[in-house]
Amino acid sequence: MNSNLTSRLLGVTNPLRSNSSRGFVRALSTSTSIETFTLPSPKLFIGNEWVDAENSSTMPVHSPRDGRVVSYLANASSSDVNLAVSSARACFDELAKGTGGWPGSPPGERAEVLRRMADGLRDRMEEFSYVESLDCGKPIEESRADMDACASFFEYYADLISKGGFLSTERLPCPEDGVEGRLLREPVGVVGMITPWNFPLMQAVVKVAPALAAGCSMILKPSPLSSMTCLMMGDLAREAGAPPGALNIITGGPPGPTNNDGESCGVALGKHPGLDKMSFTGSGPTGTALLHEGAKLLRPTGLELGGKGAMLILDDADMDTVVDWAMIGIFYCTGQVCSATSRVIIDESLVEEFSARLAKAVEEKLVVGDPLDARSNMGPMVSADQRDKVLAAVAVASEDDRCESILKDSSATFSESADAGGYYVAPQIFRCKRGADGSWPEAWTEEIFGPVLSIGTFSAGSVDEAVEMANDSPYGLGHTVFTGDEARADAVATRLRSGVVWTNINQALYPSTPFGGCKQSGFGREYGELGIEDFCHHKTVISAKPGFSWGWYGA
Repeated sequence: MNSNLTSRLLGVTNPLRSNSSRGFVRALSTSTSIETFTLPSPKLFIGNEWVDAENSSTMPVHSPRDGRVVSYLANASSSDVNLAVSSARACFDELAKGTGGWPGSPPGERAEVLRRMADGLRDRMEEFSYVESLDCGKPIEESRADMDACASFFEYYADLISKGGFLSTERLPCPEDGVEGRLLREPVGVVGMITPWNFPLMQAVVKVAPALAAGCSMILKPSPLSSMTCLMMGDLAREAGAPPGALNIITGGPPGPTNNDGESCGVALGKHPGLDKMSFTGSGPTGTALLHEGAKLLRPTGLELGGKGAMLILDDADMDTVVDWAMIGIFYCTGQVCSATSRVIIDESLVEEFSARLAKAVEEKLVVGDPLDARSNMGPMVSADQRDKVLAAVAVASEDDRCESILKDSSATFSESADAGGYYVAPQIFRCKRGADGSWPEAWTEEIFGPVLSIGTFSAGSVDEAVEMANDSPYGLGHTVFTGDEARADAVATRLRSGVVWTNINQALYPSTPFGGCKQSGFGREYGELGIEDFCHHKTVISAKPGFSWGWYGA
């Protein structure tokens, strides 16, 4: 890619001003000073102990805000994975030994552990928020909202198992006198969890909290691009009273010079025969590989994968709010959201007004800058590789005659706090249309996973066409529809093929609302009661009183 094109895509005409500070903390907020916090040391959390990876192997942590190395992670080997699985297995197998242990503990006791984890997180909220922003580039206000949500998830599942009777025995009707049936929800066992980098702690907590609530033990393997807050969760669990082996946390990436046993710790975990279940959030190709490994072992695998969400704007939509919801749908978390509504499907009668309003809002309201600067409302991409992938996708769109940019100059969106070494990109919005052969451009069909929005139109008043356009995708994770008629919104919602549909709102999720996809967006559900069902084994017990017999053979 030539330097002029790169400069235009980044939204700058000159290199961003360098920062000469050698420290990795810059308190840029005019109203809040950000304290310096101690970052996690490069250790693995196994059996409630912090241990070195095999041969003390480590890997650097680059902060997206400036590209600098701010810390190191332990780079686990397959031997370390074996140790973590053994720890989790020993914890869970106390149940079969008759001693109960963690999986056999009363739900109320597990609920108290979850509540103490929530309390510990709330006590350290600013520390966790700062580390999250430093690690993955999320604006500090987004990180604070995420940390609050994480605490709420711990509290939700604590309440669910202690107050709602979720894990209580369910009586089953049996037609025969003297016989009764019961349905028991038991922990599924030892769970492997591989989580992504876009919502580092939250994507882990939505697995860890319900799994702990169910009584599972687990091995969490967060993304090497953003593992630090997940590591910090280890201390939360230990201090809250979780027993050794209930939560193990391993980190790492590709094999390094000191742990070069031929496979990464993620691969080793994905194929480990000691797991009873695998739960994965991330890319389609990795999800496919994990599903194949699970098939070899006849092991269940939950997958939450990518998306290419659609935002349908019908002819009676409230234009004063749809622009804001469109921006939330694509610029929150710098567009690195699996449920991002990266396709706007709008009635052709509204597209000119909408496009003009959206371009103006981006130029006036979107501030791309240092995630630790409270003025920033969009941060950098998580890594240089991710930045380059997005820039390459934008370059393809810019050269495609089926795409027209509606942002002629977005340089005003950059804050002076955006460091030249950081992984920043400018927001991009394209008007897209079908080609002569009926095909859509890649910007419309492919998941870019960045702040790139595509706008397409449907014939005036043709809701059928809008629904067809939305469903014309291999993905089915999250769509939204905007209309002034609530009944019309509900009717459209029933026709959209996705795991989640919003109407007159976008990206809203709560601990009680199940989340997941269909088609190539995966299967299984997180959040809500279905989120804990994913970590439960359902056992049917049918009982008769002593001495009962059918008498078929003369009893």
